[in-house]
Amino acid sequence: METGGKTRLVWADQAKGFGIIAVVIGHTALEYGWWGTFIYSFHMPLFFFLSGFFFSWSPDLPAAEQIRKKVRTILVPYFVFAGLSYLYFLARYHFGTPSYYEDLDVWQVFAGIFYSAGTREWMDFNLPLWFLTCLFVTEMLFMAVRGLIRHKAALTAALAVFAIAGYLDGIYNPFKLPWGIDVALTAVAFFGAGYLSKEAVRRLLARPAAVRLALGLLFLVLNIAALTERMNVNMKVHGQFYDFYFAAFCGILWCLLLSSVIRSKALEYLGRHSLILMAVHMPMLGIAGRLVGLLPFSLPSDGAEALRAALVIVMALPVIYVIHRHFPWVIGKSRKGMLLRGKRMHENEVSSPSNPTII
Repeated sequence: METGGKTRLVWADQAKGFGIIAVVIGHTALEYGWWGTFIYSFHMPLFFFLSGFFFSWSPDLPAAEQIRKKVRTILVPYFVFAGLSYLYFLARYHFGTPSYYEDLDVWQVFAGIFYSAGTREWMDFNLPLWFLTCLFVTEMLFMAVRGLIRHKAALTAALAVFAIAGYLDGIYNPFKLPWGIDVALTAVAFFGAGYLSKEAVRRLLARPAAVRLALGLLFLVLNIAALTERMNVNMKVHGQFYDFYFAAFCGILWCLLLSSVIRSKALEYLGRHSLILMAVHMPMLGIAGRLVGLLPFSLPSDGAEALRAALVIVMALPVIYVIHRHFPWVIGKSRKGMLLRGKRMHENEVSSPSNPTII
């Protein structure tokens, strides 16, 4: 992500890289073991937190202009990928395993493109896309609250109310509302936390590497200690209120601290293009599973699932390249803007090669 339109924070891209790898792994059979419990405790809160961290708000900027930008960068990608995914779903529906689809209504799944509730009966075409419409609702909700509440203490209190409301909704509301409106009650708490903690996060990540590493290990231990049960933000499964938020924030801080200590071009690249990987990985998992099944030897189940996840990431690379190079409008970008941004990043990298944080 950009900060002020001029530079990229490498630690943020790497954190998103960690997060999107966790998303891919979380949609394999590995999700049913301890890894799934760990991943689901923080990976979606991490993305909402980082979105809030980079959210900019100005009372002088017309709301319509801010909304148009979010429509371009969030809703346009959603509907493009949802439409393409539905065409692939139709092929699977007619030529795939009949028993898998016997409980699905093809027209309900089509309506799911517009209803966008993250469940199989609505979004079997590409369920992870629920995040985009929920993010849009979350940003609109936070924008409205921020416009009404200027004082940070009052805004913090409002976010706490949303956190409680989201938790109660998960207990008492069994229905999934359109566009993740219900999930956004919880998501806005993490989004707002990212927005309010910008300076605190920057100060934390400016500490010596040894201190950051030690703190990262501490937060990792605290996250694991809080994992008493499985959590799932999309399905509104939060477990115990304090355990849920404690584990989520510890996991977020662990990921941010680790991302600020290491330097990985691969993670950075995946993080920069996490939207595309999020949008295409689910259909690709089925293809990767068939490729793994063609191996002339058998692998342990966990090894096969890990290989499947790795294959998906590799398969997504040419898709990322083609979209980034030739169809940037799909992800709400202009070709000219992408070229200028790439040139600026290269110039900054050449002029400041020793800076470990900003490219």
